[in-house]
Amino acid sequence: MIVPALTLLAVDPHGLGGAVLHGAAGPERERLLAEFDRLLPDPWPRRRIPPGITHDRLFGGLDLAATQAEGRPVHAPGLLTTLQGGVAVVPMAERVQPTLATGLLQLLDGEAGVAAACTLVLDESLPDEAGTPAALVDRLAFRIALDPLALRGPLWDPGAPGAVAAARARLPHVTATEQDLAAIATAALAFGVGSPRADRFALRAARAAAALAGRDAIREEDLVLAGELVLVPRATRIPAPPDASPPPPPPPPDQPESQDESAEPPSEGAPLADRVLEAVTARLPAALLASLGAARKGAARARGAG
Repeated sequence: MIVPALTLLAVDPHGLGGAVLHGAAGPERERLLAEFDRLLPDPWPRRRIPPGITHDRLFGGLDLAATQAEGRPVHAPGLLTTLQGGVAVVPMAERVQPTLATGLLQLLDGEAGVAAACTLVLDESLPDEAGTPAALVDRLAFRIALDPLALRGPLWDPGAPGAVAAARARLPHVTATEQDLAAIATAALAFGVGSPRADRFALRAARAAAALAGRDAIREEDLVLAGELVLVPRATRIPAPPDASPPPPPPPPDQPESQDESAEPPSEGAPLADRVLEAVTARLPAALLASLGAARKGAARARGAG
């Protein structure tokens, strides 16, 4: 789901951190980046950060040419300084050097001394290659597999920039309940998501979805969408099926029917956490189901051999 994830990211670009876009370079990807810029506040700078950038070019340092020409130390700003809270685009993220990886982590954690930026990581790795560093991926809300065929059609309708701007203004007023937090935590635990950042990203994604729908409170469909976009790509296991509870015993044959009127009324439905988990599980992609199922069988065989 490319457009929904990036739409929510445009509503809360700093709170959601950014996204990992996995796919080959091409005109479709460049068009997606250009269209995404239209959803952001105007003007927002966008800077491409090459994977082999030096520390001085990234954070700023001494400008040797200007220093020699003027006879005094001249400081050159780094790319992170010129971002001013805009969008950092990192191509070939699977090849980032330690200097850049450290700088991006500091930027996303608010430790770089500059305004936080929305980070789009472009991962072009093949299936048998190491991808983007895990520490960087963990700090970005979304992981998106790019489909060139899907990117050739319309990405957003003409009214999307206005709707996103209105949602961005509404976002601070969107509230969450304890039941919303419990639903997210339950789903994260069931899918084996260990990072606490995932829970925070899922909550922010649900709030952004509610704001985009013009509401000041989160609904069940917002939690389901957040779980699908944030938690499912991080899943390490398939949720266990609910335990089958035995049916209640029949009432004694000599029990008067009038006593049934004093019995507690039946529950109006499953708890919110259970409904959200069931809906998100139903949306698991077939490929992910297959990979998680194979991993579970491998782990079971390993335990048996031990």
